[in-house]
Amino acid sequence: MRYGTVTTHRLTIAAPTPRRYGGDTIYDIMGSNLAKLRTEFEEIRRIGGVKPDRLIRLARKLGRRLASRGKHPTWINPLLPNARPVSIPDHGGRELNRNTVGAILDQLEGDLDALEAITPDQ
Repeated sequence: MRYGTVTTHRLTIAAPTPRRYGGDTIYDIMGSNLAKLRTEFEEIRRIGGVKPDRLIRLARKLGRRLASRGKHPTWINPLLPNARPVSIPDHGGRELNRNTVGAILDQLEGDLDALEAITPDQ
């Protein structure tokens, strides 16, 4: 796989170039899905207290995978190697504090910005 470099306001990432045949994870979540994810971010920010499962689903949609490190479940993004790991605490399914949710969303939104930067214009 060939790589190019994309720089956002926070990250410098290696972006895979599109393949002619076959799929690539990064291109499976592109296009109109990014716009849907952006609206989901806005909705979660309005709600405030959110259960961890919703944030975990959002992290998975952005390509993050569970890593075995840290006290809380930590999510890393193999598509964006320079992205910081995100810890999403899960205390028995209780809602997370509004400020905790905001901090997690800020980190995940950095992934969304980086993915939008490397998306081919459609």
